[in-house]
Amino acid sequence: EADDEDEEGGLAGRQRYSAVTAYLATLGPSAVDVELSALCHGPHDFDDDGEGGAAELLLLAARWLLESTRSRTSYEAVGAYLHRYLHLHGDVIAGIDDGGDYNRGEGIRGGGKRKDATKKGRPSATRAALLETVAELRAAQREASGGLRDRMQNALCLLRHFSRMV
Repeated sequence: EADDEDEEGGLAGRQRYSAVTAYLATLGPSAVDVELSALCHGPHDFDDDGEGGAAELLLLAARWLLESTRSRTSYEAVGAYLHRYLHLHGDVIAGIDDGGDYNRGEGIRGGGKRKDATKKGRPSATRAALLETVAELRAAQREASGGLRDRMQNALCLLRHFSRMV
């Protein structure tokens, strides 16, 4: 993927967000929560054009989580970060409709009604990329958890087998 490559390319391009994971590993739980909370405080943080602002920060965080999930290193910590990210920002992300605009009702909880139905137009690139990255993140997380589940099942079967031999 060309998007994952930096100027040097290669492995450094595939692990461009590893410094974020390393930094968060040095923080305590409350500090991690503050860092993740500061990304976006709600739909009012979104720029009108959908570029920059909170949408860009949520996109960068989703790309970091996607990279970290695919790398399968620090699986438990990344899973906790992902859980907290979705807990904090899930309503905002869910409030972005497929057209890339923010559904300015109350998100999922408000029934999804738009206050400004005439504003729906060409989707912003950032919001559309955020939705696409979150969908990729969902698939990568399912794949990683499936792999972990398979390994645990294999270990349990071997343990059962060896315990019967004794």
